[in-house]
Amino acid sequence: QHHAQSAVSHAQIAASGPLKKRLWQKIIAAKIENQAAVLRAIGSERAEGLSAMARRVRSGDPDNLEAQAARAYWSALFETFRRHDEDRRNGLLNYGYAVVRAALARALAASGLLPAFGLHHNSRVNPFNLVDDLLEPFRPLVDRMARARAPEEDGDELTVADRRHMAGILAESVSIGEERLTVLAATEAVAASLVRAIYGGDASLLVAPALPLARRG
Repeated sequence: QHHAQSAVSHAQIAASGPLKKRLWQKIIAAKIENQAAVLRAIGSERAEGLSAMARRVRSGDPDNLEAQAARAYWSALFETFRRHDEDRRNGLLNYGYAVVRAALARALAASGLLPAFGLHHNSRVNPFNLVDDLLEPFRPLVDRMARARAPEEDGDELTVADRRHMAGILAESVSIGEERLTVLAATEAVAASLVRAIYGGDASLLVAPALPLARRG
C-alpha cells in the first residue's frame, strides 16, 4: 500500500499543465451547474443562465466564468447577504465548508494524493490546495443547507445546534452518474476518480458530485 501511494504521489506531481487545466474546467463546470441546481430549487429565474454558463467553461476557465457565475448566484441566493460581513449565515457556510474540506483531505490522503499540490490553487502557504480545488462542486450543497437554516432576517451568532446541523452535511445525498451517495462517500469517489484521471491522462475520468433535485423553498 505504501508503494502504491508513493506511485500515486509521483504521478500527481508529474501531471501536465494541460491535464490540470482540463480537470479544473470540469470542476468549475460542475460547480456552476450545482449552483444552478440550488437556484432552480428555490425558483430563481437565474438558474438557466447559470446552466448555460456551465456549458461554456473552457479548459482552465480563462474567461473566469466561475466569478461571473458567483456574482449572479450569491445575489439570487441571499439578497441582503455580503460574504465577508459578520453574519450567522456566513458562519453556517464556513462551518459547512470546513466539514466537507476535512472529509476531502482524508479521502485524498487515503488515495495517496498530496493535498498541498493543487490543480488550480497553488499557494505555497496552503497545505490543502488540492482539497480546495475539489471542494468547489460541493460548496453549493453547503450553501443550500445554510440558506434553509437561516432566513434572510436572522443575523444571530452561530449556535451549537447550528454547528450540529451543518455537520450533517456529510450525510446529505449527491449524485455521481447514476449512483446516489452520501457526501462522505462522494469525497472518496471523487478522490479515487482523480487518481484514475491522473494515471490515464484523461480529465473525463474525474467524477464530480451533482445535486439531486430539491424541494422549492
